[in-house]
Amino acid sequence: MPKVVKEDIDKLNAKLSITVEKSDYEQLFDEELAKYRKQAHMKGFRRGKTPMSVVKKMYGKAVLGDVINQSLQKELLSFINESKENLLGHPISTEDHEQIDFDWKEMDDYTFTFDLGIAPEFEIEKIGDGHTFTQYKVEVTDEMVEEDLQNARNRMGQRKDVEEDIQENDLLTLVVKELDDDKNVKNDGLNSDFSLLVKDIADEKLREEVLSKKVGDELEISLIGLEEPADRDFVIKNYLRQPDFEGEVPALFQAVVDNVSRVEPAEMNEEFFKNLFGDEEIKDEEAAKAKLKEEAEKFFNKQTEALLFREVQDQLLEQFELPLPDGFLKRWLLATNENLNEEDLNKDYPNFADNLRWTLIKNKLAKKFEIKIEEEDIRKVMREQVQRYFASSPFGNDDSIVENMVDRLMQDQKQIDQVQEEVLSDKLFEAIIPEIDKEEKQVSLDDFNEIAQKARAEAIASSLEEEGTSGEEE
Repeated sequence: MPKVVKEDIDKLNAKLSITVEKSDYEQLFDEELAKYRKQAHMKGFRRGKTPMSVVKKMYGKAVLGDVINQSLQKELLSFINESKENLLGHPISTEDHEQIDFDWKEMDDYTFTFDLGIAPEFEIEKIGDGHTFTQYKVEVTDEMVEEDLQNARNRMGQRKDVEEDIQENDLLTLVVKELDDDKNVKNDGLNSDFSLLVKDIADEKLREEVLSKKVGDELEISLIGLEEPADRDFVIKNYLRQPDFEGEVPALFQAVVDNVSRVEPAEMNEEFFKNLFGDEEIKDEEAAKAKLKEEAEKFFNKQTEALLFREVQDQLLEQFELPLPDGFLKRWLLATNENLNEEDLNKDYPNFADNLRWTLIKNKLAKKFEIKIEEEDIRKVMREQVQRYFASSPFGNDDSIVENMVDRLMQDQKQIDQVQEEVLSDKLFEAIIPEIDKEEKQVSLDDFNEIAQKARAEAIASSLEEEGTSGEEE
């Protein structure tokens, strides 16, 4: 049986030696060669009768390498599975490990050496280290609820054509023709038609002029800057629809209002409420607004909880400045990522290290709070995702269709991993909240958006600062 010896270098690094002795692989080597001999069909010999000396000469080196590697990988896997230490990454060959030339003529003992990265040891007694966290609560106003209701009515409403009295939310169809320097329509000029919302017209003066027009009226416009972002490429692709056009877009076009359509908001009746809320017992405007307010509060609570969780995460990373075997991890990343070069590694490593530290802390917290994730936890989240996707469709209320979609998602390991992380974060948040000191602060939506934007900017700035520091250290 191979000899396995682990030598501690320090608390974060170790060296592993695995010696595969001749007695460990000799019998397997002979058995594998015998299989090759049975299958070998060489000129001058009947199938299966090729002399073993010839088989060894032809296949001996490759077979010897394979059987020794099998034994080595088996011992490596056994060590990883049985190790009581929290290993980081996977064992990688030591930098001074020499290339072995397997010689079947002089079979010997072979020793392989690997570097190991060890996770730091730490315990979490108190979360936050006395820090007081802020839990924001977004005020959901009557105006916000009314806007949500009107948006829903517009979303489920019917579009109708109108002839005059153009309004901000109307959809215009314009027929445009290129004008010459004398503002006459060019016979061989560019022409097209396209649609846009009145409210999206960037030039306020032009927008006011459009609001005074009716179907059939003409006006002079510039396509460049008509809406954001109506640059040259956008105009050629979306307005003129001539991708092969070269040169600059003409300065002026005649535009004829060819059609004006307007969404007629859906009537607030039983059908509307059922399409909007599914099987919820909502039958009038008052109940609808109450439900919309409840849903809005849940939505914003998710946003504020995410911000609070990020604050807790930052505090824990600061509280536990976990050291890592940086040299080992960098070598491991380069060894396991073919497209990664040292320049990109040094640039991205600080973010990788912080993510790894957070993973270690997160796993420790999950163990502390005895958090377990069951298959039904994952299916529940996927089910909610599917129902949200079909929110305005009758399919969202069809249990068989929803469950079939969930079954398909459960076949995708990437989807499972993503949802599993989401579930773990949610369960961690629920477990952490009672353990921290926090104060609730009510804010308006605008104020919260400003706070969230500032937090994102600080996170980006911190990331860039880490990259800069990494570059200076080099």
